[in-house]
Amino acid sequence: MKTLETSIRINAEPYEVWYTFTRFHAWYLWNPFYSEVNGLLRKDERLKVTIFPNTPQLLQEMQENATPEAIAARKAVNFDDKQPIRPLNKSSSFSVRVSQYKENEYFEWRRNHLLLGSYRHRFTFRSVGDGQMEFINQLQMGGFLTALGWYGFIKPIYQTGMDNMNLALKQVVESDDFFVDDTVVEYRG
Repeated sequence: MKTLETSIRINAEPYEVWYTFTRFHAWYLWNPFYSEVNGLLRKDERLKVTIFPNTPQLLQEMQENATPEAIAARKAVNFDDKQPIRPLNKSSSFSVRVSQYKENEYFEWRRNHLLLGSYRHRFTFRSVGDGQMEFINQLQMGGFLTALGWYGFIKPIYQTGMDNMNLALKQVVESDDFFVDDTVVEYRG
């Protein structure tokens, strides 16, 4: 099982960050990594998740932050380390199930697939006092395809995407210019 964890401190209370983060219908307005989540945030509920990162920005950051492991993994599958990293496609949609949920504290979604392996993404909202909180963004993946592509493709894409998402969430929550109007919520199941 491969694990990736990123975090960021946000000048807000956990309930404020939770409110913005769990308004899935507005993710396309601020989230640079996950463009869409359809469904309701309830335990055992199925969600359809779409990853549609800002590909040019993501690829540039991946090139700039390439680790020796990522370069070695790309060479092992005959990629020239001078060539830019290219995604296999621009977006990816998949179904997950909400496996854990506690309002204002955490939730996670999971997927288990015979061929693709396991996928678990957990989001934690933890108070650190003085009007600040820590947003923890943790991903676990396992399986044959994960083992093959972790250092060369999966880790660099998710690391950069999760870091960008954390920063965007901080900017949105700390901004006075962004407001999510719940009266325009539309269920897209």
